[in-house]
Amino acid sequence: MNYDRLEKTADLLDKVPEQAFEMDVWRACSVEFPFDGTFECGFAGCAVGWVIHTGLFPEFTFNVNGVPRYQEGHEVRENWPAVQKLYGLSSAQAGSIFSGDEYDVSADHVSPRMVADRIRHVVRQERMKRILEE
Repeated sequence: MNYDRLEKTADLLDKVPEQAFEMDVWRACSVEFPFDGTFECGFAGCAVGWVIHTGLFPEFTFNVNGVPRYQEGHEVRENWPAVQKLYGLSSAQAGSIFSGDEYDVSADHVSPRMVADRIRHVVRQERMKRILEE
């Protein structure tokens, strides 16, 4: 598990406006790269979409179809395997954090803060598990 990348993602999500956050789509429209540091471009996307949109990790991009793409050397992964590789997560962990279906929301909307909080919770749990195993 890449704690540093997960924590940077949580910090980014703290800045994302709720009206531009939609966990049902990677991204809702094309955006200009590189990201200029403002959030008034009309973009809406999920947590993963925002990570790519802002260029937080340059090796993590969208392919031509708007699907996450991770390239490390000659190795290329797309869709959920790209998310898993970027963060060093299992399929279950990636889904638990980054799939809107994994959140129980009475307001019918997953907020960026909810995802950031879950990321921090998972990182704390994994760090504690490692300490206890040593």
